[in-house]
Amino acid sequence: MSEKSDDSRDFFLVVPPGFEAVAEKELRFWCERLFNKVDLNLKSEKAGITINLPLIQGFFLNRVLKIPTRILFRIADFRCRDFTSLYKKVLRIDWNRYVGGHGVEWKASASGSRLKIESRIVETCEQAFQNYRKGNTPKKTDEAPGSFTIYLRIVDDTCQLSLDSSGEALYKRGVKKNVSQAPLRENLAAGLLWFLFNFEVKSEKLGLEKGCTLIDPMMGTGTFLIESLLLFQPIVTRSFAFEQNPVWRFTEHSLWIYQVKDTSPFKKVMGYDISDKNVMAAQENLMMFRAFSISQADLFTPLHRPESVNGPVWVITNPPYGQRIPLKGPRGTFYIDTLKAIKKKWNPQKIGIIVPADVFKNLPIAEKSNSLEFRNGGINVRFIVVESELV
Repeated sequence: MSEKSDDSRDFFLVVPPGFEAVAEKELRFWCERLFNKVDLNLKSEKAGITINLPLIQGFFLNRVLKIPTRILFRIADFRCRDFTSLYKKVLRIDWNRYVGGHGVEWKASASGSRLKIESRIVETCEQAFQNYRKGNTPKKTDEAPGSFTIYLRIVDDTCQLSLDSSGEALYKRGVKKNVSQAPLRENLAAGLLWFLFNFEVKSEKLGLEKGCTLIDPMMGTGTFLIESLLLFQPIVTRSFAFEQNPVWRFTEHSLWIYQVKDTSPFKKVMGYDISDKNVMAAQENLMMFRAFSISQADLFTPLHRPESVNGPVWVITNPPYGQRIPLKGPRGTFYIDTLKAIKKKWNPQKIGIIVPADVFKNLPIAEKSNSLEFRNGGINVRFIVVESELV
């Protein structure tokens, strides 16, 4: 029996811890916008979301979701208490349906199970796969170099086999050529932009006032700016593992890309940085976009006159934490000084700023702000969203 493009299957979205709620909001937005689905069969848990969708729809989420790290396609779910049973279960899977003529690479994890030796788990699965292939030669049209990654997870004798439909991590957009000294991963930036919206985004109008400008006064190499421009577009600048899946390759799917309008929630994005090197890198990173402005400037220099902005302004930024990059001023007052400088120059409606978690609790605005806690570069941080008038 061949896999059909409209067969509903479980997909697991791997999500950065702390971003589960915003990732679910993003998922609901795209399912309504692309597939006209409002009532979704999904389950959220720590660091992930499971959703049941037709095969092609689940694969296509790789192109539009910006917060997940990767999307796993559930192949099998079974009980297993010994290696003989594991071998037989893996051998029975019709692998040509999922990987065509490609090979597979195994990534195994086990806890609370009798099957504890991960290297032997991988060896057993590979042996079963190779023996399957001896009796089930793939069609010539399916033969191809390369391999799919299969994640095998055993918990309390329950085994889950999942195919990585993403390939490279999804935060690798294929856009940025340059990175700064202390970069923020793209999927984290996208999640913080969704948090900045305060869940106001609606499928029909994006929830922003017409003509809103987004500004990052400490832009680094432009991650927030790039993500704001990509947020409601499909990613077409890289390839994905699912594109080699036999079902996807022989399905009429290409028109879906053109159903997503080339749109940004912001009229314009503007970035500033004190570093010449970062400014040049950001300009190169943003070359494929329109409606952006980048300049060298020091937020704390009174002589700087920012470019005039018409209409409402939102500001989002990731200042240094004082570890890799030194702070400009005492750590106890640096972030308040940053907020005051932002308010003075642009008087924005909203300010979103990342601060170290230990600093957050001592900020006067802590109780007045919405915040999201996560880890960035191994450091516990908080993303604070506050109205300018409260600074």
